[in-house]
Amino acid sequence: MKKQLRKKVRFAAVAIVAAMLFGGCGGSEKDDPPSTTRPTSTATATTPAWQAKYSKAELKAYENALAAWNNYLDASEPIWAAGKQTAGAKKMFQTYFVPWQVYYAQLGFYEKHGLTRTGRAKVLSSQASRIELSKDSGAVTIRQCLDSAKSLTVTQNGRLVRPATLEPQYQTVELDRYKSRWLIVKLTESSGESPCAA
Repeated sequence: MKKQLRKKVRFAAVAIVAAMLFGGCGGSEKDDPPSTTRPTSTATATTPAWQAKYSKAELKAYENALAAWNNYLDASEPIWAAGKQTAGAKKMFQTYFVPWQVYYAQLGFYEKHGLTRTGRAKVLSSQASRIELSKDSGAVTIRQCLDSAKSLTVTQNGRLVRPATLEPQYQTVELDRYKSRWLIVKLTESSGESPCAA
């Protein structure tokens, strides 16, 4: 009986983490609908409406924060695909996250349970939901609508893990600027409770 219960608890934990990471989305804030165009720091006739409430300096901060997030995605993709805690993986998380230990521990969960994640969710839209700047610091929250149905694959011990949802979902990424570096401080993903559309 105890053995069966442990097995069910372990499976449930694996399913939750896999769904959270496979969903590739999150956030439940009620913001304006995200724009489907790439943001620019200059006002034009095609400028998304959400950009109107921000200054050029704030939009530049958003672009820099978004670039930091995309750099993390590039650097982490092979690490999640390998699903192993290594010195290189630890250094990568230390480079992009505060606190880095949370996400490095998540990778340890992957390794312990034979999980891997390959590919990347397709970004359907991206916008800032918060931009705060001061002389020496800044904070940006990025809200994205992501579709991971065809571009992201999670496996456990070589077997495909079914996604929690096939619908596009919201994800929020919070970044803070420390001196000249943007670091990820919080990532909110969804396993199906925050659907979105481009």
